[in-house]
Amino acid sequence: MSKLATLFLNGERTRYEAMFEPDENPHTGVLTASWLRHVYYGAINRVVIDDLEFSVKSLERLQISGAIRVVLEPLPPNLSTLADELVYARTKFPSNQYLFEALAEEIGEMADAFRTLGDTVEARKEALQVACVAMRIATEGPDRTGEHPDTLNRMADLETFAREFFTSLKHRPDLSARS
Repeated sequence: MSKLATLFLNGERTRYEAMFEPDENPHTGVLTASWLRHVYYGAINRVVIDDLEFSVKSLERLQISGAIRVVLEPLPPNLSTLADELVYARTKFPSNQYLFEALAEEIGEMADAFRTLGDTVEARKEALQVACVAMRIATEGPDRTGEHPDTLNRMADLETFAREFFTSLKHRPDLSARS
């Protein structure tokens, strides 16, 4: 399924539009636009598809005029993307009630997306939503009125599971909290 892509060229703030037709791997495919035949392909440094940013890992000129095959490398969301998501979330859900339940739901949706879809645009959007809810808890604090009594216990059980997993590894990450 073709998607609209926004391309940025080195040193320019101008946005150019093209269509992106992904291959089996969602990070590889063909970009097409009539203006592509007039540009030095190496100048394309950033591509945005479905509000996610990618750098161009490699590209290849195709025989078809105005078409290039690209391999894209997902860029981590930047703070402005998270800020935009926070504005949207606070507008849609202004109350800070049930934030722990929302976080648990978003973590579940993210896990399901990565499990079923792999490392895709959709899965990374779920990860951004997890970060958004966590940021709301960090900045607003939770209103725990009406909270389900098992929410925090179940979340703590996930921490126990993760710590047991990391303990079983030879080279485990430092999980000590910074205070």
